[in-house]
Amino acid sequence: MPFPFWSLATVLKIFQRFHGKWTRLPGTGRTIKDLMLRYMLDTNICIELMKNQPPQVVNKFEECFVGEVVMSAITFAELQYGVQISENPDQQQAHLKELIEDIPVMAFETFTALSYGPIRTATRLSKRDHLDKLIAAHAVSLDVVLVTNNERDFSKYPGLKIENWLK
Repeated sequence: MPFPFWSLATVLKIFQRFHGKWTRLPGTGRTIKDLMLRYMLDTNICIELMKNQPPQVVNKFEECFVGEVVMSAITFAELQYGVQISENPDQQQAHLKELIEDIPVMAFETFTALSYGPIRTATRLSKRDHLDKLIAAHAVSLDVVLVTNNERDFSKYPGLKIENWLK
């Protein structure tokens, strides 16, 4: 069964189809558009969710609406690699499938690639962490907060907003 990769355009079309215009949600003063795409999870947070489900991360999820938390296709690729090298690939694949049922995978699109240049340029002396740079570019291009337990490495990327839900 293929995994769902959602583009931003697809997500917007789905919400518009089911919710009409960007009407205000009762009691919130916010529109559906306001609720979308607030957080992108880094690979280390996804791994924590698959293995431990830390209470502080679960509590933060409870504060979010459906569709506000996503993961990058780059993160999904890293997780897929982890599944393949794990001691129990079938079990880990099932856990990953459950995770993406709740956390949509956002496709890495052309407009996302445009954000990679400035990030790579600002850190061009660093020859490592290329996947982190791609994840950072993805978060910057969508104007979302990257949720990571690796604040030190991600803090050097220009324009990136980060939070650590494990603290």
